[in-house]
Amino acid sequence: MRKLIAEDKVAAVIGPLSSAECETGMPVAKQLECPSIGPTSAKPGLLKGLQPWCFRNTMTDDKMFAGSLPAFRRLYPEIKKFALVVDVKEALAKSFGETVMPPGLKAAGYTVVNEKDPITIEVGQQDMSAAVTRLKFLNVDAVAIGASYPEASTFAMEMKRQGAKIPGLGGIANFAQPLITMGGDAVEGWVFCATG
Repeated sequence: MRKLIAEDKVAAVIGPLSSAECETGMPVAKQLECPSIGPTSAKPGLLKGLQPWCFRNTMTDDKMFAGSLPAFRRLYPEIKKFALVVDVKEALAKSFGETVMPPGLKAAGYTVVNEKDPITIEVGQQDMSAAVTRLKFLNVDAVAIGASYPEASTFAMEMKRQGAKIPGLGGIANFAQPLITMGGDAVEGWVFCATG
């Protein structure tokens, strides 16, 4: 960001893309008084104190997630209890899993059985067997997953392997064709929020 603004003398920057990158780059844009637009930075509160120089062109995660809950309820009216799964190494997934999903689920009338002690996974993790085993012992109706699509699909495939036949609900980081390509029928019936 500093090079683009100070050396290349750009008039504005479209980007950074992700919320984590915006947390680092946008304060520089503000400091150097150059407009910056984050087209996919959905983390709530990200732009606090960065106006009038920094903007986003997407809805925040909390609003997208709230919009996905009625669709989930229509598909699964019997669901009452969720288990929370959070990728603790990926910034957007961690924020979504810890600060967006629990209050959103509770506001919609669901119970999150492990809000204070979520099942944790990490970006790049291939073996999800222990995490899914823990999920099975929680005796829930559904899983709320704060993870990007590679980890969400890997988690779903392990759920299928272990016979954990419950639906999943997740965020914008899952809304990608590779989730379906990677997860196949293991992610069939899962619901993920997105902007339209």
